[in-house]
Amino acid sequence: MKNWQMLLNVHNFVSLFSYFICMCAPLFLIISQLHAKEMRPHLDVAIQDTYLQSLPSPFPSLGEDELSQDWGKEYHIGVHLARNLYLYPAMIAFQRSKILLPQEENKRKVELHYFILSCYYFGKQYIDVINTFEHSLLDHLDTTLPFIHDIFIILFDSYLRCEEMEKAQWALQCFNALYPSESEQLALSGAIIQANIPYMQQLLCQVERAKKENEDQYSKQSEIKVATASLSADPFQIQHSQNFHKDSCHKAAEEIVAHFHKSSKKPILAGALNAIFPGLGYLYIGQKQSAFTAFCLNASFTAATIHFFQKGNLPGALIALSFECGWYFGGIVGAHEEAILLNERLFEKISHEKIFPHKLSPLLLLQYGF
Repeated sequence: MKNWQMLLNVHNFVSLFSYFICMCAPLFLIISQLHAKEMRPHLDVAIQDTYLQSLPSPFPSLGEDELSQDWGKEYHIGVHLARNLYLYPAMIAFQRSKILLPQEENKRKVELHYFILSCYYFGKQYIDVINTFEHSLLDHLDTTLPFIHDIFIILFDSYLRCEEMEKAQWALQCFNALYPSESEQLALSGAIIQANIPYMQQLLCQVERAKKENEDQYSKQSEIKVATASLSADPFQIQHSQNFHKDSCHKAAEEIVAHFHKSSKKPILAGALNAIFPGLGYLYIGQKQSAFTAFCLNASFTAATIHFFQKGNLPGALIALSFECGWYFGGIVGAHEEAILLNERLFEKISHEKIFPHKLSPLLLLQYGF
């Protein structure tokens, strides 16, 4: 009789263990993919109409003859609406002006395309920005025009927001070819938008190496005696004074990275701690109530599973084990997800404190308005 009872217990244990493995297999596959998820903080910069009004227009004002025509009236209305951030009515006015514009007015047509593009951008309609650029006259312009500066910034930001990385890299390379002194700041602002900490660190390391090379070059230059008084001015000192704002941007980015590394939590570690001891991962990220709840639920269902198994109630043990698997693996995924959310809110907080003072957003690097 004892032998039969022992065989029954072994059979129940094997059945319970097999059921546990079957329940865990798909969940292990889910957990193995947790490390692939990245932070996606929301770093939208809201501008005021006063800020937009402070930006000059890249185009000459309409003349009296132009204002007397229907397309000129629509153009004029659109500009005033856009400056007050009535972007959708402004875009409609620009579209109407483009329809009424005579065919020979190519320059004004380019201006209207640029204004429509800007309306979409300031309205955060990034897909429409890309479509407008790719189906307008703006992609065949002379790069010496002043508003090309803003077009490449708008494209870079829009491609990033739409996760078209190859096109964003193309826009950044074009901007770097035309405006090399501003490309580092634009690249940093793009890295901040994406919360790409490794790329931010890479950019800052490149800046530090460039600074060191400049200092070495300056030390060599200082050893050379200049005979002509007209050449006595220090070109490196002039360059440093002109790049003071750029240096402050680099310092702000370094502070963002340092603060984030100091206060952020590791999502993989949070999930691993919750796997080792249910609730420990939540405690690691500072959620004490969730940690207590996870511990109590897992302890309760584990105890219920053991109780039913000892009593020989295999169906009850399987049901209790099903709930325990759900809470156990759900707790691992939950701790991982909560750590990511915590890091996102942390990055948003420390970045917002630096974005406006140091212009670490593509939107704040624009030189022209409407």
